[in-house]
Amino acid sequence: MAKHGKTKVELNKMNDIELIQKSSVEVANHPKLSFILFLILGITAFAFYYHTIFNEYALDDAMLITQNEFTLKGFDGIKDHLTHDFIYGFRHKEADDAASSHWRPLSLITVSVEIGLWGAGHPHRSHLFNVLLFVSIVLLLFYFLYQQLKIDKWVSFFSVLLFAIHPIHTEVVANIKGRDELMALFFVLLSVVFLWKFVTSKKFVFYPISVLLFFIALTAKEAPIVFCVGFPVILYFFTELKFPAIFKLTLGYILATGILFFIKNIYAPFENVEVSNELMNNPFLLATGFLEPLCTKIYVMLLYLQKLLYPYPLSFDYSYHQIEYKSMNDAMVYVSMLVYGLIAAVGLWQLKQKTILSFAIMMFFITISISSNLLVDIGMVMGERLMFVPSIFFMMILVVVGKMGIDFLNNKFRINKWIVTVLLIIPVFSVSAYITINRNLEWKDDITLNIADFKKCPNSARIANGAGTSYIQLSAQKNVSKSTKDSLLKQAIICFNQSLKIHPTFDDAFLNRGVAYSRIDSLSKAEADWDMVRQHANHPKFVEFNRFLALEYLKYGLACGNRRSLDSSINYLQKAVKYATANDSVTVECFYNLGGAFYTANKFEEAKIAFTKVMNLNPNFKDAKLGLAASDFALNKK
Repeated sequence: MAKHGKTKVELNKMNDIELIQKSSVEVANHPKLSFILFLILGITAFAFYYHTIFNEYALDDAMLITQNEFTLKGFDGIKDHLTHDFIYGFRHKEADDAASSHWRPLSLITVSVEIGLWGAGHPHRSHLFNVLLFVSIVLLLFYFLYQQLKIDKWVSFFSVLLFAIHPIHTEVVANIKGRDELMALFFVLLSVVFLWKFVTSKKFVFYPISVLLFFIALTAKEAPIVFCVGFPVILYFFTELKFPAIFKLTLGYILATGILFFIKNIYAPFENVEVSNELMNNPFLLATGFLEPLCTKIYVMLLYLQKLLYPYPLSFDYSYHQIEYKSMNDAMVYVSMLVYGLIAAVGLWQLKQKTILSFAIMMFFITISISSNLLVDIGMVMGERLMFVPSIFFMMILVVVGKMGIDFLNNKFRINKWIVTVLLIIPVFSVSAYITINRNLEWKDDITLNIADFKKCPNSARIANGAGTSYIQLSAQKNVSKSTKDSLLKQAIICFNQSLKIHPTFDDAFLNRGVAYSRIDSLSKAEADWDMVRQHANHPKFVEFNRFLALEYLKYGLACGNRRSLDSSINYLQKAVKYATANDSVTVECFYNLGGAFYTANKFEEAKIAFTKVMNLNPNFKDAKLGLAASDFALNKK
């Protein structure tokens, strides 16, 4: 055996290894494999969400679709969407708070087009559109990362696969309202694809197309503004362009952003926006000083990482008081700062080397910046939909770090990379499928979603109120027995009690608990709850509630009158006329019977006033005319 040479067996083994490596590279670069990977991603994305096609409308769909006057006009509503803030068709007044001061016509226009083509009340077609849009995003993302940026095929594939199967995206895809997030990302991806075509081909026509697509993305939602920084970062990492050239390319996107805000200031003016005094729209309203809101926001950033790593439980709402206010005494605030500090340090450390890990970290920080609440107050504590875009780059971070770990194991222990990869991806895929599919089923409709989330997030006043409303709706369904109805209404009251325990001045919970009380014949409790709101607000629901109270007290008054309990009858009828304010037949009936009760009780002056009111409302009411004449006669007789 030669001391310094290789044996024939060793040489053959080396040749075999080289052949295997060469074969692996050829297979990896084979065009058919690219097509197969595209196919896998498309089928997976569709399979994870196809069952949402059978869901109904839920949550904000009422505000933006089913109860939005402009959307329901179909094609005729497109102009209105373009010339008003995005929920004007629901509120019928100009935006006056941060939650509604937005010009976002794009996704609403698409729904108006659907209604123009097929009519209203077809949520399944809208859900199908969302699913297909999500599939398109997944395919476009893989195309950009692999075909254009030339990032390693498997890094690109597994990053996009994890993005496609991540359960945190259920809120965006399963909720029709989530189309604004979908369309914003879709057009941003198209924009950067055309930017890349311009950079690589030097054909100027691609650049204005890219800028136009970016502007279209902004009309879906303002969040893509962060790509005014994101696009330069992409150019820095994947081209040899110098800073001046990158800055010049960025000017077009800054101009598009300026045009957006110019239009927004016409149709959703900044001066209309006021700080909300309602806790549900101003989540840090009760936080003290500067540090408590800041510490809470920093803590929420840690929660986002938790949801990205282990997305359970999922909820449509994290408002007061699901997430408690934090202070500098809370250790988790420091953990959050430490974790994000370490991630940022790794990104900056590899910045000059332009590594994929550094790129993913930089883009993660850029895209999560607005969602963090640290730069701009977004009017909410936390939202799963806000991780839709940042999750792309977080998944890339996980894949790159995972690849580094697998490569280390392979080099150190000669462990087969694909065995390790499969052992990792199978449980991740399985758990994601289980959580995503079950969560999609919870998004079936308002009732299912509210009740499901109340079990998981009982400390949100909004969710507790929503769950109570859902139990009321269940109690009103056909073929519900009296005992079941009462049980559901009692459960509703439990939910409203929880909501008011969390937020003692929550108007919606008072109004809705009053409805529940009214349906179990606790009229005085219903009236008391509604009066709590009536003291400081003139809610539109009072028209309906007043009519209900008038009819109920009229019924009680008539029943007491039939039993000759005149004092009780008059008392109830006086309450009836108190709430009979619509000047309709109910009002006439209440005043007429009150006049009759007063007359029977020999209170002729009061009877005359009541009958006169009836005659003013309905001069042709013969019985009231006779009652008025009888009252006059009795008074004159005195």
